Amino acid sequence: MACELQEKLWALAERRPSEPCKLLGQAFAGKKSVGELSKAPQTTDPGLKSAPPREFLHSAVAEDLEKALVEVYNKGSRRVVSDLGEILMKQ
Repeated sequence: MACELQEKLWALAERRPSEPCKLLGQAFAGKKSVGELSKAPQTTDPGLKSAPPREFLHSAVAEDLEKALVEVYNKGSRRVVSDLGEILMKQ
């Protein structure tokens, strides 16, 4: 799961889409591929557009991803990746 998460976060950091958490959720749910993530429309926020990759991810993704991971863990899910995707799509 770590490699899959890293690959998807890297794609988000490269493209800087306008709805990164929703796209990440769709990728985990199997509705979008990494290639499709890179075709998503970019954010219009100049601060996020010019931010370094880690800062972009921290600002746009980290908080929602952390909450979703905690929810999946507390739920005791056996389908971690797909459940994570469903939770992220709702946020």
